[in-house]
Amino acid sequence: MLKYSIPDQAKITHHSDEEIQFEAIAGQAGVTDDGVLISPETIKASSRWLLGRPVTLGAVGSPAGASNAVGQVDSVEVQEGGELKVAGTLWPQKLSRQQLQSMEGAERPLKAQAGFFLMAMPESGTWEGKSYKEKATGLQYDHLSLVLPEMKGHSAPTREDELRELERSWEARLGRKC
Repeated sequence: MLKYSIPDQAKITHHSDEEIQFEAIAGQAGVTDDGVLISPETIKASSRWLLGRPVTLGAVGSPAGASNAVGQVDSVEVQEGGELKVAGTLWPQKLSRQQLQSMEGAERPLKAQAGFFLMAMPESGTWEGKSYKEKATGLQYDHLSLVLPEMKGHSAPTREDELRELERSWEARLGRKC
């Protein structure tokens, strides 16, 4: 089952017509809501799985694919406290006008969540005052999701967005890079 990290801070570092650069904290060590310990060591050992993964926009959902990817993760780095810091690129040609406008103010904070598949084994204990019943042995990252402040919940796509999505799906079916 696909799980998500706790939403954390992300920011736009560069915005142009060709590409948009961002930095984010994709995850951190701790105990999940369902009682699984994700240790700094597990994050460090699994961080490579996030490199090159797709970036999506909006609320978290199902696994990411080429049809809903709007960017990719370019670099990963595990910080001292077990935080997983990432940097990546968004492709403006895959974003709607509304999404581009909401990103133009680079000072506005975004939220980031990493989607991953969890491998765990039974183990009980406490970590920083929180009890857990399982310990993660590995994380297989699927994608990174960025949530724009103005895009809470679902927003209906414009006709232009629908046509671009249709064009991308046809290009993908024909085997062309989109």
